[in-house]
Amino acid sequence: MPPVSATAPERARQPRRWSVLPSLSDILFVSLMWLMFVTGVGWITLLGDGDTGMHIRTGELILTTHQAPVRDPYAFTAPDKPWYAWEWLADVAFGEAHRLAGLKGVVLLSGIIICLAITIVFRHMIWRGEGTHIALLMSLVLADALRFHYLARPHIFTTLLAAVTFWMLDRDWEKPGRSVWLLVPIAVLWVNLHGGFLVLIVSLALFTAAAVLRREPDRAWRYGKLTAACAAATLINPYGWNLHVHIWEYLRSDWLVKSIDEFQSPAFRSEGMFKFELLLFAGFALLFHLIRTRRYHEALLIVFWAHAALISVRHVTIYAIAAAPPIAAFLQGAWERWTAASARSSIKGVVRDLVRDLQPKAARTSVWAAAFVVLVAISSWGGQWPKDFPSAAFPTAVVNRNASLLNGPGHENARILSQDYWGGYLIYKFYPNRHLFIDGRSDYFGPKVINDYTALRGARDNWEEVANRYKFQFALVPRDWALAGALKRSPEWTLLDKDERGFLFARRHEPGATL
Repeated sequence: MPPVSATAPERARQPRRWSVLPSLSDILFVSLMWLMFVTGVGWITLLGDGDTGMHIRTGELILTTHQAPVRDPYAFTAPDKPWYAWEWLADVAFGEAHRLAGLKGVVLLSGIIICLAITIVFRHMIWRGEGTHIALLMSLVLADALRFHYLARPHIFTTLLAAVTFWMLDRDWEKPGRSVWLLVPIAVLWVNLHGGFLVLIVSLALFTAAAVLRREPDRAWRYGKLTAACAAATLINPYGWNLHVHIWEYLRSDWLVKSIDEFQSPAFRSEGMFKFELLLFAGFALLFHLIRTRRYHEALLIVFWAHAALISVRHVTIYAIAAAPPIAAFLQGAWERWTAASARSSIKGVVRDLVRDLQPKAARTSVWAAAFVVLVAISSWGGQWPKDFPSAAFPTAVVNRNASLLNGPGHENARILSQDYWGGYLIYKFYPNRHLFIDGRSDYFGPKVINDYTALRGARDNWEEVANRYKFQFALVPRDWALAGALKRSPEWTLLDKDERGFLFARRHEPGATL
């Protein structure tokens, strides 16, 4: 396999022109959008997390007040506790999309970001000199490996910016230039979009370490300065250094890490995780080759992010994006060795030449991907767009039938006990009223509220005392909660309504206890 450094700069000098003819990258983007998020009910996946509702309402609040919130406007649980809306800029994007086109706007924006990230990785591999067949194969494997994280939440911006960052660093490693310093404003953008900005800082530190291993002090100094500059740039956010302190406390909180599914190790029981497993084994198999050829930056990226992904499933996305290009380069070398001696008239020779002919056109930029997005946005093309969150995940029927009771006159701030997973959905339905007991922001509510929530959910011996202390007026609980049976048996509660997801109970009498 020819070294990447010998070919990437040459390809980087090729002119990039806009064209009226669609390229293979345009076709990939449109196909991913169409198959995953436009046809049928692909949006159901994107709206499968209740936190999306909270992000939408927070974005609308910021658009109205023109400032990032410092106090939680949704829950009665801890009204005076400082709140770091550290994903405020992503919230603004979701809020504006919702203002323009409702939930269709939210899922369309999310689908664009996800498909754009995969397309950028495809273009990255083409830039490195990988054949279109290998780049396409790796892009499809990548798309499937990331499927578990296809949600309309701020982390998709980290997916996109990680793809951009790894390409920029790869290009700078092969041919240093001033454009890599664009990572500094990217760091400012990233820190205000999502807490995943640490991916940038860590990856820059790994590039610095790789330069040290290669005994290249000038390169090490260059990436060391870039790491420091990007780290300093992340202080440009509404909360300043307090955000970093909060994130540090968040990450070192043992109880928090153990209570959040995204921080758990991946469960290899789905097709998407099988594709991650393939990428994982391929990355490990590639390590000796990378170390032997002194491509320490790629080896360190694979080792570090593989370790992170095995500890926390939320890092699977980062590992897959980092590992795909070097794996594709290795496959390209194997392909070239296999076809090198084939005659042009043979099947292998014909395929080899066809791939070579397609490669320069694969990364061409045309207007068709943007035209497709505009067409989908302004039309009803693509099927039934969402009017509400999916009933397969949320108690939409019960909430909609009882909206006037839960949020009507006299119940504007009724306290509702509900599953944390449904909390963001209730924010979406009932904001600006402060009904909420808990949602997915475990770092905000803290261990005391989480412990009370656990006691209620499991109908522990003290559940009635906890319910009285919080003065709940309604309970919207899943069917499989132990609390559902306890509420049915309690003389203090009456069943009002139910659907396939859960039960709605109302308290017969106001509790006398106070918080």
